[in-house]
Amino acid sequence: PSPWETLDIGAVGMPGSAYYTNGLFTVTGSGADIWYGADAFCYVYQPASGDCSIQAKVLTVQNVNNKAKGGVMIRETLNTNSTMAIVNITPSSGVENLWRTTTGGSAASHDVSGVTAPNWVKMTRTGNSFVGYYSTNGTAWIPMATNTITMATNVYIGMAVCAHDNATNCTATFTNVVPTP
Repeated sequence: PSPWETLDIGAVGMPGSAYYTNGLFTVTGSGADIWYGADAFCYVYQPASGDCSIQAKVLTVQNVNNKAKGGVMIRETLNTNSTMAIVNITPSSGVENLWRTTTGGSAASHDVSGVTAPNWVKMTRTGNSFVGYYSTNGTAWIPMATNTITMATNVYIGMAVCAHDNATNCTATFTNVVPTP
């Protein structure tokens, strides 16, 4: 629904898609990874400005690869090499907080093993401070990493899905999506 839009970012092997029904987002995306200096994934997003946040309950992440991803992201642009911060859940590698502090630069991460869907994820921006969180109940949030990332005032917030395999698609489902643009 408006104001959400869907876009494949980067060189994806298969087109992505998104559907919304009764509070449930179903997002399908290909892509090799959200990592290195360039990302490839499906993004369901809306614009945000200044201090903002995005949270969601990740219900499922299809196990097409143990590093497939479904999570929430804030990124400066819709370019493949944008600065960004994401908290995502993988099928079997836990919850990841990934970030890129410079356009086209390498990404870094902090991972917590043993966390699988269904669980909650949240990314917040206050000035240039980005904090990734996860939660088992959507109320008690566990911080993962705090990073300083210089981004423009206007950014994009939303849900990202990556198969971690450019030859297939991964489907993830989200509910309780709360954007604070």
